[in-house]
Amino acid sequence: MNGIDDIFLLWLEDILLTKAGIMRYKFETMPKLVICVHNITFLCDESFVDDESVHAMMTIFTECYGRGGVNLFVPPLVLEGWRKSLLSQEETFVDWEWENDTMRSGKVRKVFAIVHMKDHWGAFHIDITRRVIEFGDSLDSQVPNDAMMAIRQWLSLASEDVNGWNSI
Repeated sequence: MNGIDDIFLLWLEDILLTKAGIMRYKFETMPKLVICVHNITFLCDESFVDDESVHAMMTIFTECYGRGGVNLFVPPLVLEGWRKSLLSQEETFVDWEWENDTMRSGKVRKVFAIVHMKDHWGAFHIDITRRVIEFGDSLDSQVPNDAMMAIRQWLSLASEDVNGWNSI
């Protein structure tokens, strides 16, 4: 082992053997991402994905693939706010301007969004170049229309003419 591995091993051993409530212990893996040990075990078992795990995945994707503005990753809470705004008669304070300047820059090629559905999550892939919005989930569910309408609204506000776009 090298020095870094030894330091990590001692750190992990200390946490596992001496810290109370280890499953709720949080650690920072990269800037803007703090994750709980409990959530990692869900991902390992592939049995359940909770809000914190989704946030962690979106943060990792943004950090690894979002540089340079070519790919955007819509945070689930932003999309949820858009959806609720379309359904509400009351004035809402929703960030419809989210990344609009980046969209107008002409650099963006793809946008990804994770949408919460009744009992699970689905994903949208928006291909700016091909002018297509695709949806998929592990249960082969119907596209959540309110989420699709919200994405189309956001694209329109970001100066995209969505009239000729395909939805799959």
